[in-house]
Amino acid sequence: MRMVLDRTGLAHDLAFRFGPTSNELAWWVAERRQVERQARQHHDPVLGWRPAPGEHLTTGVVERVREDATRQTGPRGEGPRVLLVGDSFTFGVDVGDADTWAWALQAAQPTWAVIDAGIPGGSLTQAWLSRRDRGAADVVVLGLNTLMIERELESFATYRRPDPPGPDCASPAPVPAPEELLRRVGRRPKLLDLVELATWPWRTPHLEEAWPVAAQTLGCLVADVDVPLVVAWLPIGVDLLHPDDTPPRQVKAWCADHPAVRCVDLTPAVIAVRDRGEDPWRMAHWSAPAHAAVAAALEPVIVELISAPAP
Repeated sequence: MRMVLDRTGLAHDLAFRFGPTSNELAWWVAERRQVERQARQHHDPVLGWRPAPGEHLTTGVVERVREDATRQTGPRGEGPRVLLVGDSFTFGVDVGDADTWAWALQAAQPTWAVIDAGIPGGSLTQAWLSRRDRGAADVVVLGLNTLMIERELESFATYRRPDPPGPDCASPAPVPAPEELLRRVGRRPKLLDLVELATWPWRTPHLEEAWPVAAQTLGCLVADVDVPLVVAWLPIGVDLLHPDDTPPRQVKAWCADHPAVRCVDLTPAVIAVRDRGEDPWRMAHWSAPAHAAVAAALEPVIVELISAPAP
């Protein structure tokens, strides 16, 4: 496989920080082909984007992506298929392949086929669509965090996101390619972009606003999954500062209303890494010890679900 560098340019940096309109503006003022030259991920009309197959050097580690756009987890077995969907905390950004919690699950249970379909920067809607995209599984694990919920109201990351599903859980409209978005921006007065860019920080969506939309997407995921579903709460930095508040009360209440879904809060597992003197963080994501702790906490839950007799 070809080794490529993760070249995150001005357009992508502004996009993550300032939101949808500024993302389009950044594309306009930056080199137009910058988006397509970023080899780490590709546009996808259904998912918005997906990891690009190959080897990618980012933050000093190599991330290997299979031809099916899933993270490398080592040799897959022929037994139960365990599908992992989520964002960068599921994909395992900032650590090498063998240090992700997906790889650790595969190594601990070599007969399983662990499919790491995490999408860096992904939303809950993208996780739902990724589950649809990946076909049959014996267990589905949704790696959920605060960022994924808030992204339900944010249109852009590196590419445009798909819109959240409506009450009927219909698939969103296809996501335009970057070239089409650039053409649209080129026909629009730039003053409007500048005004929105200046006011966007006061309009940043927060959890309280995004939760009703996220709850609807979770309902669509539950309706689509006819096998055991695990909602694994994956803590980000603020969760370790305020562990009593995580997962947020909205997610706790949702889990209480859906007893058929196995909800697992992995905040204690990551805090335990810190309490024993190891750093749970590498860059903006978990370190290898934190990934190992998450895998150890999730493995018995998945084993129990796979071993349980069919209803």
